[in-house]
Amino acid sequence: MGAKGRIQVKSVCFLFIIVVCNLLMLAQIVSAQEKGRVFRESFDTADNWEVIHGDWEVEDGAYYQRSAAGPDYRYALVSIPFVPDFVTVDVTPTKRNEYGFASFGFVIKYVDASNWAIIRFGSYGGVSLMSYENGKKKMRALGVFKAKPGRTYKVALAYGQDRIAVLLDGALEYVFRARLAEKHGRLGFFTETSCRFENFEAHAGGNALESYVSEAASDAEVEEAPSFADKPSKSLTGTPELELAFAAYRPALKLPEEYLPSRGGVYLYVRNKGTGSAELQRVLIGGKIAESLPQTVGWYRQRPASLKPGEMGEILIRLSALPIEMAIKLFENPDARPMLPITVEPYGGKALDIQVPIGVEPDPFQINYVGFDPALQRVYIYVQQNVAGDALRLSHVSINGHDLTDQTQFGQKQVNAVTPIVVDLPEPMREGEPAVICVGTEEGAWAGHAARAFPGKFHIQVTLMAEQTRSDAVEDIWRHNATCIGLCGKNKEPLREAKALGMTAFHYGRGGLKALRQFDKPEYPEISGFWLDEMDSLPLRRTFDIIQECERAYAEQDKFIPLQMINLCSSRVPAAVEFYELADASCSAHGFAGGSVGNQFGRVSSLSQREYRLARLPFMPYFRNAEMPVIVDPETKKALGRKPKHRRCLEPKEERWMTYCCLIQGAKSIMHWNYGAWLCEPPSWFSKDQWLIRASLGGVLNHKPHGYEIPEDIADDLRQVWDEIGRINVELQAIDPLVAVSDVSNLAQVVAVAPENLEKTAAEAAALVSGLDSIVLIALNHNINTHWKASAERGIESYPPIDATVELQLPSWLEPDHVFRVRCDGVQKLTPTRTTDCLTFRFPELEVSEIVVITEREGLMESMAATVKELQARLNTGQTSQ
Repeated sequence: MGAKGRIQVKSVCFLFIIVVCNLLMLAQIVSAQEKGRVFRESFDTADNWEVIHGDWEVEDGAYYQRSAAGPDYRYALVSIPFVPDFVTVDVTPTKRNEYGFASFGFVIKYVDASNWAIIRFGSYGGVSLMSYENGKKKMRALGVFKAKPGRTYKVALAYGQDRIAVLLDGALEYVFRARLAEKHGRLGFFTETSCRFENFEAHAGGNALESYVSEAASDAEVEEAPSFADKPSKSLTGTPELELAFAAYRPALKLPEEYLPSRGGVYLYVRNKGTGSAELQRVLIGGKIAESLPQTVGWYRQRPASLKPGEMGEILIRLSALPIEMAIKLFENPDARPMLPITVEPYGGKALDIQVPIGVEPDPFQINYVGFDPALQRVYIYVQQNVAGDALRLSHVSINGHDLTDQTQFGQKQVNAVTPIVVDLPEPMREGEPAVICVGTEEGAWAGHAARAFPGKFHIQVTLMAEQTRSDAVEDIWRHNATCIGLCGKNKEPLREAKALGMTAFHYGRGGLKALRQFDKPEYPEISGFWLDEMDSLPLRRTFDIIQECERAYAEQDKFIPLQMINLCSSRVPAAVEFYELADASCSAHGFAGGSVGNQFGRVSSLSQREYRLARLPFMPYFRNAEMPVIVDPETKKALGRKPKHRRCLEPKEERWMTYCCLIQGAKSIMHWNYGAWLCEPPSWFSKDQWLIRASLGGVLNHKPHGYEIPEDIADDLRQVWDEIGRINVELQAIDPLVAVSDVSNLAQVVAVAPENLEKTAAEAAALVSGLDSIVLIALNHNINTHWKASAERGIESYPPIDATVELQLPSWLEPDHVFRVRCDGVQKLTPTRTTDCLTFRFPELEVSEIVVITEREGLMESMAATVKELQARLNTGQTSQ
């Protein structure tokens, strides 16, 4: 690749002299580690830089990359290899490119065209780490970020022996493992659009990092923002007195490329020993008001909002970034556990001062998940041990500060990978009421978790897009065994139809008080939840305010808001939990570009990197599985076929595989986006210049939407997958009572796969532990070869059945009195091979998925069989394919 800049050299000799001088000057940096030398680039010329790609030039003491054409990797490098201790540069994106985004980045190390690493901000609306190692490209999404043209960002890199810290505007964003550590490389600038770089400094030795940290800390406090805390209740009386029961710091998700997590949450479990209810007034971090530290504090919240005398609550403080001084201490010494000073002040009470140790190691054990039975009088708690060594022994359980150990059944006292606990409450909880669960061990360890109480239910939602052209749209959705609908449009008549059919509503949008008041009416169906869509495209504070406004208004009526589910564009990045923990359920897209969403999809081993474990809340994925743009000619009223290279339907086997992958990843509900036949006038999301029908699920079947005859091949693709969804829904509704309150464990293992040329990874098995008396075993054929890209012309290349053998380790709390298979066409008793503590299942023709229930519960098999029979009969009357 040749340079495209405007740097011109008049003679070879002159160029030689410049290069020699630059080598000598930069070599001083390398050899002056102990002297504290610094190289400052004034950009009087571009002599110290080599353009690899782009339109680069020097102007007014800055280095500009001028091109703003379509996305392209444009970068320039310092002329020789060197690795200083600390580097800073000011970057200003000046224009968006043809794809609509501004971006900037830094070349962390460039060895050659086949070996380099770059961090980039703003590209395609995100932050990502991109590298080539021996010619193999690797990409890791890190979060959502929109660079603003005209704004100057301060980028800094600190280099350790085996790690590199990336700081943005004085906040430590990421600490990566040093890539290409054994090779010398060069630093440089990167962008995919027009950008300005200036004030570049490279420090070798000295105290540059300490000076930078000190300056950043002094600049961190800004004008105080509106309080995260609510105003006190009008009925507040007495004097609260808070006492700390225990505290925990939970680091954010650490990606495989990261050396250290750079953010996390502080969880304070406090008891009110006073005479009046405790309501949180404010929080201070290191003596500074939290609202004045926007780079550090994402939000904070107390649950329950009003803590009665004797009760225990959780104060959660989300740290968008660690305080800079503390972050650098961890960067320099990962084993350090610096103390974070926190002060919490309740209205009318004394401040509580706390010192919380901040480290990167997990707690000794954790609460994975909390579920509730339909009557909200039984609580299902699942815990697991995180550290090696002797197993901890469970001893205490409290909910909202009330000791319920005597009403508790432990699966076993020793904590294993997943151990169930069942608590029978003396009185049922109210729907939406916060429950603060605390579990203690004989060794003195404690784990806590806060969740709002909602009846355990596996929701199957379908969102109706725009006006429906099919008169029986809602009935068709019901006959395909969905349980609730949502609306993306103004017509509310489908809600009345859904209510008449016994369905509930799971509303799509961005929530908010206006939407709550609009739909929380007796003429509409019961509300199962609100889907808050793509909230990471909004500021974190905006999402907090939306939910807080609703909770405040409902609290005035002594009510709790319905379940809130947050969908994120980037769901498995360090910042995701900051959004998810604001809500009651987590969501992300599957099927939009195929089902291959991240490494190890549908594997128990990857659970720690998925939404369900990250948020420890119900995971409710949404599927874009059967939606195709059909080009139409409004003059001839003819449908011209699918838009080339833009979306196909998932095939039925892909749909089934994706669904049960999600159950293995902890899914507690599934949302289907969307149903309809929206006629889109250009320009639209699918096309800038063509009219088209957004054909989705069954919305274009059995009629002529908008007067167009949908081509038979497109209609047939939609029929096939829509009816398969109906069959899958039969199974999901049958196992709903168990799955809705379950937790994923590794009690099941694939021990053999045939043919012999296949690895055991050609299949996967997961045991969903459901309370003390049941397990749902999922076996899945992973031997799929398909094209997952949305633009793919075809799907499955091959997906042969396999012969899989699965072993289920029987936990001490479960005796397998009844074992049976659940399929959409019926329920069948099984007789697996039994040893003392193991059941062995062989699936000789595992096409896609198998569901096996192992239970002590009498009558469960008959109940599930009746559900399957009823729903299969319903589907048969509405099935569109045979």
